[in-house]
Amino acid sequence: MVPAMSQSQNSGRRAARVTVDSMVLVRSVSTDRVFRTRDLSVTGAFIFTKFTSHPGGGNAFEVGQTVELQLTGSLDGRPVSVRCTGEIARAVEPGTNEASAFPTGLGGRITSCDPANRDQLERLLAQRAEATTN
Repeated sequence: MVPAMSQSQNSGRRAARVTVDSMVLVRSVSTDRVFRTRDLSVTGAFIFTKFTSHPGGGNAFEVGQTVELQLTGSLDGRPVSVRCTGEIARAVEPGTNEASAFPTGLGGRITSCDPANRDQLERLLAQRAEATTN
C-alpha cells in the first residue's frame, strides 16, 4: 500500500504524490501523445508537456476531457504497464501567468482503474516512495 501523507505534507490532496519520472501515453479520441510524468498518485498525475495544443491549432487536450493513461515503469526490476481511464483536470499553457510559477503540462485525474492495474499502480508507488526514503 502507498504510504499516507499528512494533510499539510500533501497540500490537501486526496492521495500522496510520489516523484516518478516515467513515460505515459495519453490517448484521447483525437490524438495519442507520449509524455513524461513529474509525479504520480493513485488518484492522478502531473504530466510534463511543452504544449497542450495541436501543432496546426486547436487543443489536443482540454480540461474535462476523458483520456486513457498508459504508464510504463519498472516494478521489482521488471517492466510494467498500468492502464487507467482519467480526465484532464488542469492544463498549464505556455506563456500564461500560471506557467511562470509552474511547469507547462497537464494534471490528470484517474477516474477508473481495474483492480489488477490499481494493484500494480499502488505497488509501483510504494516501491518508488521506499526508494526515495532510503
